This record gives sequence, structure tokens and C-alpha cells, in this order.
Amino acid sequence: MDSASLKLLATSGALDEISNADDGSMIERRILMVGSQGGLVKDGVTQKSVLFVIYQSGRYGPQNGFRVALVLEGTRVEEARERLKGVVEEDSEEFVVIEPR
Repeated sequence: MDSASLKLLATSGALDEISNADDGSMIERRILMVGSQGGLVKDGVTQKSVLFVIYQSGRYGPQNGFRVALVLEGTRVEEARERLKGVVEEDSEEFVVIEPR
């Protein structure tokens, strides 16, 4: 996906936007919350792929740098959090795929 399309996807409002605050715990809570409502997570493992945007806490949204994350089916939620937590650099545009180990 080219940079312009990735930025459009991240800033469109079509995807859940998750702050990377609290050492990634917001990422884990969001996947679990969405998963419990739609059957996406069972026993801490994704049953379907999940797509969302992570932005740097304190920058108020993906327009200031983002990471589009695709967590594939079969990935432990805790593992996804560990691999996705960390700084989202200002003005960065990343697409990250988390595959189950």
C-alpha cells in the first residue's frame, strides 16, 4: 500500500484509533473489548483478524504519526500488545502485520 493510501486509511475514521499509552495496555484492552462483543477473541486468542490504528499518546490522533496494525487470526492478544507497544514516531506512517507465533 502506498503512503498516501495508508495515510488516508489511518485518518479516515473508519478504523478504531488506539493510543499507545500505558505500555500497550490500551491496545490489549481494545482488542479484548471488541473481541468480546463480536466473537473475535476466545481464551485470549484472536479468532479473526483485527485491523486498527495506533497513535502516540499525547499527539491526539493519527494525523501526527501512526501505525496501522493488522493482528492476524490465531494471535495471542498479550503477544500482539508486546509486539505493538512502544513509541510511534512523529510523522511516521507504518503498516504492521502481527502473525501468530
